[in-house]
Amino acid sequence: MKAPLLPPTSLAPSLTLVFAAVVVAHVVHLAASRDSPVVFATVSNGAYLAAGLLCPRDDGALALLLAGAASLAYHSETSPHDETHTLDIVLGWVLVVHLAFATSFAVARAFAKLWNIHDQSSWRLVGRIAAYAVLATAFVLMFSLYDAIKHSGAVGGNGQLVLYFVAAAVATLAFVVGRGFFLTRGCAQVAAPKGAFVLHPYVEVAVEALALMAAIAGAVVAQGALLGRELLRGRDTEEYDLFHGYWHALIAALAAVVYQRVDDLTRYARAADEAVGVCRSRLPALLLLGVLLVYALLVVVLKEAPAGAVASEATLGVMSLVACGASAFAWWSARRDAARVVPVAGVVAPSAMRTPRPASGASYSPLVASPFPMASEIRLEFVRGPVQ
Repeated sequence: MKAPLLPPTSLAPSLTLVFAAVVVAHVVHLAASRDSPVVFATVSNGAYLAAGLLCPRDDGALALLLAGAASLAYHSETSPHDETHTLDIVLGWVLVVHLAFATSFAVARAFAKLWNIHDQSSWRLVGRIAAYAVLATAFVLMFSLYDAIKHSGAVGGNGQLVLYFVAAAVATLAFVVGRGFFLTRGCAQVAAPKGAFVLHPYVEVAVEALALMAAIAGAVVAQGALLGRELLRGRDTEEYDLFHGYWHALIAALAAVVYQRVDDLTRYARAADEAVGVCRSRLPALLLLGVLLVYALLVVVLKEAPAGAVASEATLGVMSLVACGASAFAWWSARRDAARVVPVAGVVAPSAMRTPRPASGASYSPLVASPFPMASEIRLEFVRGPVQ
């Protein structure tokens, strides 16, 4: 079997591009003149754009590209305008709210399949209308209350961090439920390669959730004064430039992880069983999650210490290279594993099977599985005649 260039369910492809974009931002910052105050914060928006390039969800790619483009436009201006700043802020809000919506909606679709109502057009239509009505309401409230959210005195004088916290909490909860569901039910059709190291499904969920929460915490701490230390653009120029850039990088990495897991659940809900070819995280992918965890914690420690701009940039620059290498290795490993996976013969999700509507004047018995299935495929036979 030929290895797929983009192995399904692997986090590595998108994260490789995200970390590579951060490395490029460090190189550009080192090459730039010292009188360019926010070079790293500007170029680091490439992480958003990179995450969007291989995002498996079209709506997620759009949200990432819009947020990255708006932030890049704002930070690249020598004399920032209020209009570009507003776009930068609002499209960041749109991204995190969409993350919460996408994870929740994917979980709802997965459970609809479990309860065997995903094929009922009336329920599917009602559910879709209700879900997008909630999202539209959230956007209307968010835009209408822009001043109240942005200028609220909560969370160290940065009220928009409350929005990030609420959206992140919803996304994380849905992520844990959805990933646990997928690993215990959505992966039932595929056997792991012989000798592969895998964790217990719930342990794997805990590892992914921990890395996700670390990325959220690192991003929020880098941007605000949650733990006490606040960086101001005019006073702490070099440190502000560095850690604001890592706000972009960590949000992009977070989005890359979440949108991939949303796609896993959505494909399962649509009965696309081929999507679970690499559904379990092997050792390289688990190491990648560990690197992301350390990466986020380093941002927190170096920002709050404080370690200084030069030491922080050197440490995080090296860590970015390590993360890029780890994600590239995990990508290669996922391609190799995808080529080795062999489906379990004769196993089909029951909710994905139903008797087709017979032609006029004919009838079919329920689906009957062949007693001698091939190792790499599942054969289904339709028996013409009256239903017993």
